[in-house]
Amino acid sequence: MATPAYRKNTSTFEFTNPHPKGIRTVGDCVFRAISIATGKSWLEVYDELTALGREALAPPNDKRVFVPYLDKIGTRLPVMTNGKRLTARQVALLSRDTYVVQVANHVVAVSGGKVKDTWDSGEKSAYVIWKIA
Repeated sequence: MATPAYRKNTSTFEFTNPHPKGIRTVGDCVFRAISIATGKSWLEVYDELTALGREALAPPNDKRVFVPYLDKIGTRLPVMTNGKRLTARQVALLSRDTYVVQVANHVVAVSGGKVKDTWDSGEKSAYVIWKIA
């Protein structure tokens, strides 16, 4: 059987899905990205964000929950270079370090010089970049 197009790895993309059942779910990109970037399991990240969401009275994948979480575990970096927003792929090409990148309507992990996710969002412009230690 042929590999589905969304699973094809490239020099700057690696199909990665830490979901415990391997499900490609819309809306869990926050959990996937943080799991990939931190090495924590998808469930551990889900549980941590759910607890914070309960405190904030917001869904665990809401910006009001995951942005403060990422601000605690990472360092924000500039998203502009030469007056233009970096893309997730450009972040991958800049360094082999580990990042979580918020792009339009999505959050993705970048690590080892590759965008790591269930689909390649490398062309999307970065709105926030967190370097994860």
